[in-house]
Amino acid sequence: MDPDTIENNAPLENPAVSLQDPAAWEQYFGGAATEAGVSVTPTTAMGHPPLWRAINLISGGVAKLPLDVFRRLPDGAKEKDPTHPAYKLLKKRSSRHIKSFTLKQTIVSHALLRGNGYAFIERNNRGEPTQLILLDPDITFPAMEGADLWYVTEIRGEQVRIPSTDVFHVKGLGHDGLKGYDVVTLLAEALSVGIAASRFGARFFGAGAN
Repeated sequence: MDPDTIENNAPLENPAVSLQDPAAWEQYFGGAATEAGVSVTPTTAMGHPPLWRAINLISGGVAKLPLDVFRRLPDGAKEKDPTHPAYKLLKKRSSRHIKSFTLKQTIVSHALLRGNGYAFIERNNRGEPTQLILLDPDITFPAMEGADLWYVTEIRGEQVRIPSTDVFHVKGLGHDGLKGYDVVTLLAEALSVGIAASRFGARFFGAGAN
């Protein structure tokens, strides 16, 4: 991979973000620092009950929705196509280890919390989809190389790039149409207030309210 052709917002790939800046280290390695004194990471954010409840309800609700594959008829109409290779990936089992419901719930939760959810589309020699494999949104990002869109991710410690046709990308609200905002970083201050209040209450009552 030619690093000069791949763009990313993470400091290790973007020289414009200096590693001399403590905020960069806190954001990418230890969570975003906040005025409330709480380091907000995806793990601590999900430990905040209102956020957990919202993401669990939305992702579970979306995963239950019918997701069918259709084929176009000669007259322009369409009908369900249960024989399409993608049908079973969306209705039954997305991969050898993950059911379709679990994949849909997880990829939506990634989009809600991290702004983006990704799955690699594995294909056979005929180009038919055989598996949908979840990708870690913390180490996966879209990148433009000329007029071509690629997705870069990390596999066994090495960066690899995948054609956009082989990645299923669910993205939240964003500013460039390529990826969604990182919600944890964007709302770090607001989340930190709730997390700090919960921790204070736990300490207060844990000490016998004295």
